[in-house]
Amino acid sequence: YPTVAQIYVVVGLDYSTRMRPMRLDASQRMGNTQSLHKAVHGVTIRVKDSLGGIYSDNARGQESDIIERQIEWPMDATPTPKTGDVELPFDGDLSLDPQILVRQDDPLPFTLLALIPKMEVTGRP
Repeated sequence: YPTVAQIYVVVGLDYSTRMRPMRLDASQRMGNTQSLHKAVHGVTIRVKDSLGGIYSDNARGQESDIIERQIEWPMDATPTPKTGDVELPFDGDLSLDPQILVRQDDPLPFTLLALIPKMEVTGRP
């Protein structure tokens, strides 16, 4: 038992959820696209009852919020979790293996149902 009164106490376990999809592939007339260059220029993330979350690309490491607190939300109330599609900008370079990373470090609900990239595929390996 501590003998001194504590001013700041943190209780709980630290955790971090990190998600990365498998290599991107698109059904094309030319067949498998895993060996072709791709550029991701947008991402749709489908969530259920979620708050928070961060997404980034693997190359630059620039991170952006998925669901951030809006100005019109009252500060004395709990935000309503989002369900549905969230359109996100994504400035990916041309790459053989573009990566989209999603993580959640906050103790907030976050259920990722789908990650849908908008990408351009070039015909050259």
